[in-house]
Amino acid sequence: MAEPASSSSGRPPPSASSTLLSDYLDQQLRRDAAMTHADYSLLARLSVAPDRALGKSLLAEQLKFTRSRLTRAVIRLEESDYVRRREDPADGRGQLAELTEAGMELMAKAAPGHATAVRRVVFDALSPEQVEQLATITATALASLKQADEEDSYPSALPWHRR
Repeated sequence: MAEPASSSSGRPPPSASSTLLSDYLDQQLRRDAAMTHADYSLLARLSVAPDRALGKSLLAEQLKFTRSRLTRAVIRLEESDYVRRREDPADGRGQLAELTEAGMELMAKAAPGHATAVRRVVFDALSPEQVEQLATITATALASLKQADEEDSYPSALPWHRR
């Protein structure tokens, strides 16, 4: 197993690229679509969901948001008419977050610029071989993270389970 990069190795830690990429994409979306990267992620999840709606608990888990953070985001997006809340017919106690037509229009406007930004700073900088390596590394890391998440013995400590 390879040793993690550290400051003593002269290589930046992998988290540095994640942080910089997240900041770059947030700035791009704020500038070009007047939304945060977190809001884009929320709207993108809804845009591909059946009937463009998801239960708020599932949405919080997918986004790794606390329930209160998701509620604040949904209320803010609801005030802009991009999302609406409605009762979950399958669970009378739960709520669905549903993407509105205005939300779909916003996503249709924002998605091309967002995809261009990702392509520019990630994929255009890599060779085809590096893109394949990145896909393999990402799949391996995601599988490991999923396994760690499933093995967590304190599920109430997970952020999306907190209020």
